[in-house]
Amino acid sequence: MTSIKNNIFTISATHSFSDQLAEWILNQYGGRYEELPTALILLPTRRACNTLQEAFLRKTEGQPLLLPRLRPIGDIDQEELQFNIGGTPLQDIPPAISEVKRLILLSELVSKLPNQSENIEENMNLARALGQFMDQIYNEDLDLSNLPQLVDDEDLSEHWQITTRFLEILSVEWPKILKAHHVIDAADHRNRIINILNQQWQATPPNYRVIAAGTTASIPATANLLKTIKDLPQSNIILPHLDKNLNDSAWEMVEEGHPQYTLKLLLQQLEINRDDIDFLSTTDNKNEFTTPVFEKFISHAMAPPDYTHEWQKINLAHTDKLKLKEKLSFVKRYDCDNQQEEAEIIALLIREALEEKDKTISVVTPDRYLARRVASVCKRWDITVNDSSGIPLQETRPGTFLKLILETNINGFHPISFLSLLKHELSQGSGFKDYRSRVRDMDKFLMRGIRQTGFDAYKEFFIQKTNNNNERNKPPLILKEFLDHLENIFLPLTKFDSEALYEFDDILTAHLQLAEKLASGQANDGATLLWQGEAGNALSIFISELRQETPYIKQCTLSQYSALFEEFIGSQTVRPRYGVHPRIAILGQMEARLHYSDRVILAGLNENTWPPNVGHDPWMSRPMRDKFGLPKPERVITLAAHDFVSNICAPEVFLTRSKRQDGITTVPARWLQRIDTLLQTMDIDPAILREERHFDYLKKLNHVERISPCSRPEPKTELSQRPTKLSVTKIEKWLQDPYAIYAQYILGLYPIEPLQQEMNAANRGTILHEIMEEFTNRYPKEIPDNAQKEFLSFIQDHLKQYHIDVKEMGFWYPRLERLTAWVIDHEKTWRQKARFLKSEARGEIILTENIKSPFTLTAIADRIDLQNDGDISIIDYKSGGTYSENKITNGDMPQLPLEALILNKNGFKNAGIENKKTAEIAYWKLTGGSPAGKITTVNNPEKIDILLEEIEDKLTRLIQIFEQEETTYMAIPNLDNPPRFNDYAHLERVKEWASLDEQSDEASQGAT
Repeated sequence: MTSIKNNIFTISATHSFSDQLAEWILNQYGGRYEELPTALILLPTRRACNTLQEAFLRKTEGQPLLLPRLRPIGDIDQEELQFNIGGTPLQDIPPAISEVKRLILLSELVSKLPNQSENIEENMNLARALGQFMDQIYNEDLDLSNLPQLVDDEDLSEHWQITTRFLEILSVEWPKILKAHHVIDAADHRNRIINILNQQWQATPPNYRVIAAGTTASIPATANLLKTIKDLPQSNIILPHLDKNLNDSAWEMVEEGHPQYTLKLLLQQLEINRDDIDFLSTTDNKNEFTTPVFEKFISHAMAPPDYTHEWQKINLAHTDKLKLKEKLSFVKRYDCDNQQEEAEIIALLIREALEEKDKTISVVTPDRYLARRVASVCKRWDITVNDSSGIPLQETRPGTFLKLILETNINGFHPISFLSLLKHELSQGSGFKDYRSRVRDMDKFLMRGIRQTGFDAYKEFFIQKTNNNNERNKPPLILKEFLDHLENIFLPLTKFDSEALYEFDDILTAHLQLAEKLASGQANDGATLLWQGEAGNALSIFISELRQETPYIKQCTLSQYSALFEEFIGSQTVRPRYGVHPRIAILGQMEARLHYSDRVILAGLNENTWPPNVGHDPWMSRPMRDKFGLPKPERVITLAAHDFVSNICAPEVFLTRSKRQDGITTVPARWLQRIDTLLQTMDIDPAILREERHFDYLKKLNHVERISPCSRPEPKTELSQRPTKLSVTKIEKWLQDPYAIYAQYILGLYPIEPLQQEMNAANRGTILHEIMEEFTNRYPKEIPDNAQKEFLSFIQDHLKQYHIDVKEMGFWYPRLERLTAWVIDHEKTWRQKARFLKSEARGEIILTENIKSPFTLTAIADRIDLQNDGDISIIDYKSGGTYSENKITNGDMPQLPLEALILNKNGFKNAGIENKKTAEIAYWKLTGGSPAGKITTVNNPEKIDILLEEIEDKLTRLIQIFEQEETTYMAIPNLDNPPRFNDYAHLERVKEWASLDEQSDEASQGAT
């Protein structure tokens, strides 16, 4: 390499790149700022252009200034270039293919792979990976036509042989496809533009100043352009953070994964020596924000692996060690327990920095999920900060709206997706009056529990509910009209047969028509609401571009359309234009390049996040990549390492990571481990980087001075509000949990079933009762010979009524089969001494003796049978629980004794049972387990008579107690006897006060 003229410089990582560059450029013109617009400055990204523009404003203290032309080197505008250089070469360059169109065409190619799945999503994912692979080929200035050379390699496994044969087809067919559509790949288009500019400048050097700054030129086309700029008469190249601290032997060892590797390649291409490059100098050192000794320390920390043994030879002078420690006092590391704590720490660091006037803060992280968490936590202090990397379009308000429309339709109007759509803020119901109220009614009355979904099912259930005698569960009649209205809105999509093939554009049109109609309200037009704002505008542009490409999408089903739409919209991002905090920036790694902030927070510093996982290339193995000329996958680590070094030298730096992510233990970023090891080698305790200050702040911020658990609820109410009518099942609840009676009958709070409820014990019990009721009503006297077959058919019919697939019942259906055999055998034996009389028999009595107000006791007996001697057996079916004769007789289980009391007092006369005496009460526990059934009975008539006298007396005393105003409705008076099912435990906050009761009990036992 030869020495060159002094027009190539670098800016140290110890300086603000943008501020140093802006000041240097201003100095070059010596106050002749009117000449600035003639200069062209090429920068790596659009964000870098904005950053340099802000730096110019800082240097002129906000004074108006005509700036040089700032252009991203990788995104030179074709029209502007045409204007600048003239000629016809640019006219010969076909336009770049759109991302959507490219994905469509590549997916079509991928589907032709041998044994390839017909799954559209899988093909799309492979097509996206194929597109990235092709971009790498263009980035490295390689030729697709060379791909067939890989096919001749006999050492490749069969899998890679198949892949290379496909790549051979790609190398031939893809150029033909592009030519047929009169387009080229975007990366190829960029390279051609840059190459034409390069050729033009070689032939006719520009008569204005050209400065290329901040790029590592990892793309050969860019490197070739820099090589030309190097020899231009008025030109400069400003390299970002070239490490001149590495000695020559270490420099020779630099390879992929090292932050200087791309710069090393660039210097080789430019044919210049590292020693020939000077630091950019300015008139003052205001732009310097760290010491050279710290920069040297970071250089050592990032040394090539084969050079780290030299760490043992480092011997810092005392003054340098003091300077290093002083700088390290402004570099702090926080190892957080999880991502939430990491986000809270970062938000706290942001909030603290805002206390200082004009102080700027940037959070740099490749983890967009963590970035959104930070933005969310910042709202704690009403700080609105947007992630500058943008929000995925599919996660914006209109994006989720369109996705929910498809999800609802594809899922057959499943309650969760359907209600999510109807309650979406863009849903206005096409102007239906009181739309939000009607949606709440649908939620409450029609969409809960286990049942079929879809408009027909909801309408059928509406009729069932309307005919129900329970007034509380009757839906408002307007819901029928509302269901018809919604069904009409969804017609554009529901008219498509789920299995048929349609044109993509036809489904897209119906999709958008439905969205606009649903978004229409009484006071607004749906189109206006859907497409307004930044997100709406971005969505509108995306849809417009998508429509242009729909002719190239083959026919698809509705579900395939949904998968395609999600794939297309998933690649779109919305970047905020307004509402960004002027002093806070949340940036991705690329956006952070050349950006300056007073406080920099490097977040998500874990392996596989920063640096990223190099991943797996589905199209080429490592040997194949090497043979073809592609860079090693570690190139992404090289760029990530360079970004890390560029940012860690900021004036004030915080390094954050989480020890666990999604419940999995993480590994600190390799650079953090290197820094710790190097500090130990220098006899500096790595704890110098650790600081508990902000952890302490966070604890204090989240600290509650005093936690006062609630006491056991004991509400009281006026006598006039207390219930005077209860069922026998509620009497047991009254004894076990008076608060539940208070919540249901005084406050009027009733539990509602979950949306699309899963099968549980309560559901199984309900189905079991219905099966037994149907069977006994069908065969009240004789048991047929095929009784087991009949009983199983009842089971299957009822499962269908609840829309439960028998195959999905898992272990429960075999239990029902075992139960069937037990029930039939038991019925045959039982009916030798009794015959079926009545199921679901309703009865009631009014108690008046020894109480202030009449009290009505009601019951619905599962089954009442008539014994051969004329007495009655009362039977209750149970699908679970523990039952014993002792619990029945001592009053812990009062349900059956109370039903017997009602029967003995002629309370079931309306059911046709009159002047009878109860001789037996029994629980039939039907589980299908081992044993399949169990009988718990009290069948001594004399014992039952005594029991009924006692139970009536106890009930009277219970009523008397609650007729006193001072009596409270205490929650679970006896924790040793809680209700089996408690719908009000969350209101009672049982877990909160129950632990206090246990502690009090332990304390009292210890005192005794």
